[in-house]
Amino acid sequence: MNKFNKTFKYIIYFLLVFMPFREVIGIYDNVYLKFIPDILIIFMFFGYLFKNKFKLKFKVYDYFYILFLLGGFLSGIINNVSFIAILLHMRTYVTMYFLFYILRNNEYEIQFYKNCLKILMIALSVLTIIGIGEYITSKIYFFPYQWFIGIKYTSNLSRMYTLLHSPNTFGYYAVLVVSLFTYLYKDFKNKKWIFLLVLIFLGIILTQSRSSQVALVLILFYWSFGLFKKHDYKTLINIFLILLLTFGTYKLCNYANRAFSNSDAYKSFFEENTDRFDDNENVIIDSGSRWNIAENNDVFYSMKNGRLFNINLGFKIWKTKPLFGTGFATYGTAGSSVVIPKLYKQYNLSDDFYSDNQYIAIFVETGLFGTLMFAMFILTLIYEYRKDSYRLMIIFILMLVCLFYNVLELAVLMTLFYLILTMNNKNEKTGKGVKLKMKKNDTNERKYIVFCQEHYNPLGIIRSLGECGIKPIVIIKKGKYQLASKSKYIGKLHIVDTIDDGYEVLMKEYGKEKLKPFIYTSDDTITSYLDLKYDELKDKFIFYNAGKKGEVTKYMNKENIIKLAEKCGLNTIKTWKLTSKKIPDDMEYPCLTKAIISTKDNWKADSIVCNNEKELKSALNKIDSKEILVQKYIKKKNEFAVNGFSINKGKDVFYAFSLNYLSINDNAFGNYMIIKNFDNKELEKKLNKIFECIKFEGICEVEFLVDKNDELYFLEVNLRNSTWGYSSTVAGMNLPILWSEAMLSHKLPKDKLKKFKPFKAMAEDTDYYDRVKTKKVSLIKWIFQALSCKCLYITNLRDMKPVYSKIDNIIKNKIKK
Repeated sequence: MNKFNKTFKYIIYFLLVFMPFREVIGIYDNVYLKFIPDILIIFMFFGYLFKNKFKLKFKVYDYFYILFLLGGFLSGIINNVSFIAILLHMRTYVTMYFLFYILRNNEYEIQFYKNCLKILMIALSVLTIIGIGEYITSKIYFFPYQWFIGIKYTSNLSRMYTLLHSPNTFGYYAVLVVSLFTYLYKDFKNKKWIFLLVLIFLGIILTQSRSSQVALVLILFYWSFGLFKKHDYKTLINIFLILLLTFGTYKLCNYANRAFSNSDAYKSFFEENTDRFDDNENVIIDSGSRWNIAENNDVFYSMKNGRLFNINLGFKIWKTKPLFGTGFATYGTAGSSVVIPKLYKQYNLSDDFYSDNQYIAIFVETGLFGTLMFAMFILTLIYEYRKDSYRLMIIFILMLVCLFYNVLELAVLMTLFYLILTMNNKNEKTGKGVKLKMKKNDTNERKYIVFCQEHYNPLGIIRSLGECGIKPIVIIKKGKYQLASKSKYIGKLHIVDTIDDGYEVLMKEYGKEKLKPFIYTSDDTITSYLDLKYDELKDKFIFYNAGKKGEVTKYMNKENIIKLAEKCGLNTIKTWKLTSKKIPDDMEYPCLTKAIISTKDNWKADSIVCNNEKELKSALNKIDSKEILVQKYIKKKNEFAVNGFSINKGKDVFYAFSLNYLSINDNAFGNYMIIKNFDNKELEKKLNKIFECIKFEGICEVEFLVDKNDELYFLEVNLRNSTWGYSSTVAGMNLPILWSEAMLSHKLPKDKLKKFKPFKAMAEDTDYYDRVKTKKVSLIKWIFQALSCKCLYITNLRDMKPVYSKIDNIIKNKIKK
């Protein structure tokens, strides 16, 4: 992720924390602090334009929105409206649209939106808890007195305003948060969500905001319908439980409100302030009774000094300037509260007049032209999202709430609206599964299983899936200590003693799914194990394979894969296969011994450099393997590797990245490297032949030795996720996700192949022991090198439990010594 996107993410986090409390901050602190969000958004917008060389990407609805703003602005200028008032009116219209523009032109991982949701849930919970206190005490406590004296009717004393200073604003804010939750956690299981949703639903009821309550019902209906289609009755029961608990807690709050209204504190306070209210009655209204319009005289009050009055008067004023209107900041909007419009005196309107209806405000201020442009903006926005029922619902709810409130002027609401509208709309990955183009009889839900041993290699797979909102099932063979199994992204964990035990869990627990689960492996041993079980697995799972039993294992044999590489036109190192201790007469020195199969014997220890026949004989005596490869030893300048995946029986290959090492180890690969795009077309053709010959389907890596003349010599193919696979996720190409998409669509995701700036990566644990402990590099220099890396294979600030487990293991080992 580039610096701009990272900065923008943190600004969004700040806005989500700051905006709900902006109104109350403006009372008790410098009022200009309220402009911080606007300044930040403007700064980021022009930063985005500068980064993209001021190349604008307009959509059809953008032009209508610009014409709408231009019409209102020019109309205000023509009608001699205060320039400051016009700017203050347009402030939120413009800055929020800047925010929308940046969001829609950038892709963010699903974890970003989950982080946003967590922040929103915390802020909303704080607002609701304070609001409950405000509701129970009829605003005597937990509510700024400056706001209290602005309330005209006693009926509003029992409506929960919260620190957002409006029941409707809070209600719609809460509804948007709930809608975001239903999208990200369609089938939630954590009990904490039940408590939080009860609190939020209670808050919406206590606002007595009828438009917000209708919107909540629509969201619940949409959510429940989706769950019913998936037969997720457990979550439906949870929703029913939430509604029951909400109703119960509402009754308790209502009882407490009535009890407090009989207290001396309430009576004393009301007597002191009774002259402030227009209706002059000591009324406490039950939240549900606001729906009884006739009983509450709502129509009477609305015609006298409410929305119906505003609408009637609005049409009257509009007739005086029907084409372009009276101009922005002239009819009960944000700017008119700062600089009082001249027409207020003409029509006997109070200085704090508020139109309370977005449509009539637009109609009066911008006339037929502006209203038509705004209508076209909404219609083209609907057309843009015509195939997305969720976002259409969000737009419809916005249109509904605009009937009762000037929503477009409220930054706290429009921030959420645009955040939801643009949420991963290019490449969505939600819940358990990934949104893919599948067959009509398929669904978007599959299980994702990582079958592995404790190592940072599978940790990369788990994190790659987790960062896309997928919490994988992990079957892991117990190691000396926990590393990958400590990741927070794991949905369900099975720790087993042996691979056989793991296989038993795999078949028993997940072998009868309607949709084949994906299996990801990260080491040769388990990959080979599953390959040899191909006939048992092929109809139950999607896993790394070569079309028949034992074929993957066959090409784990270095003798076989080297012969195939030669056949496909790659340079290979001269090799001898020894089945006894006898040394061939044509042996060349120096040479290097190697295990033929990495899944057998002590394959790493079998790698020995021999400078002469005596050293070779000594090495052969130490090696227990019955068969051994001996290769001519070439002094390497570096190593080179290519990572990607293949599908369609190896006919189509996706190459995500290549790498070279920044630290060289004569006897093994390095752990400090540079990640870059792979762009060698000639080599790509030869590699394609290898995968097509093997008929391999899965994530893979090809390794080469680089000699002093920069000549590439083939070393091996890893027919499973490589140790460095997580680099691809950091580069913006999530191999586990892309492979699973491609396996179902049978097409390579060519549009996902990204050009990226080369970056550094490090396996920090191993590299520390290889270079710092051996004094190849100083600790200080190594720390700076680690800090310069964009990708670390163990340390991840978003997933620190594996790191803590590693540190704990180091400490325990030190104590034992």
